Amino acid sequence: MGAESHDRGTGKPSNTFSDKVSTVFLSKEIDYVYVGVSVCLIVVYFLRIVMPLVRGTADLYASVFNAYGLVIYIVTGVLFFVRGPLKKFGGLKDMVVPLISFVAPGMMTLLGAYVKAAYSYPFIAIPLFIAGLALTVTSFGYLGHGFGVFPALRNVTTRGPYRVIRHPAYLGETIYLIGILIHHINWLTAILFLVAMAATVVRITIEERIMSTSPEYRQYRKRTRYRLVPGVW
Repeated sequence: MGAESHDRGTGKPSNTFSDKVSTVFLSKEIDYVYVGVSVCLIVVYFLRIVMPLVRGTADLYASVFNAYGLVIYIVTGVLFFVRGPLKKFGGLKDMVVPLISFVAPGMMTLLGAYVKAAYSYPFIAIPLFIAGLALTVTSFGYLGHGFGVFPALRNVTTRGPYRVIRHPAYLGETIYLIGILIHHINWLTAILFLVAMAATVVRITIEERIMSTSPEYRQYRKRTRYRLVPGVW
């Protein structure tokens, strides 16, 4: 913290609000804040799994959903602690849409529950949860030191699922969102799903613009053609 913010391209000090925010997110201290938040969420999801079991009111769908959150925040908490330094950060304007896609799963579950489901297929939804979790966690594992919540350039990852598509973690999250939609189909979850997918597409576009400042990433993009869905986009 305390590092001087500079105008990109000129090297001159800059005092704009966006540059001040960038300075905060370029600091290592922010990672410790993320770790603290992850620990709090791990406790919340753990209690949401354990308490219904103790009371004898456990529901399979709720347990799987909470297990997804528990595993994701354990993995991301570790990655926040060990991830590498930023090489380039997009700034405040590039944080808004990614934040929408980041909170979308919770919004689909919490808000969608207030509207009665027209259809529900939990026997399809639960396997999708598990498949989405497996792909997301595997992708995070390969991403390692390059992990981040907001668009930024850290390391370029080309191994594992990143050899097939450029954003496998987002494909895992998409599979998970489809599971939420299938389990509780109504007009609100459908709208939130479309918003989440639109936000994911925009988020990928922003990330690729920032990542493409790296010659290594530009070479990787030529080798790995598809962003999210093999053979489609």
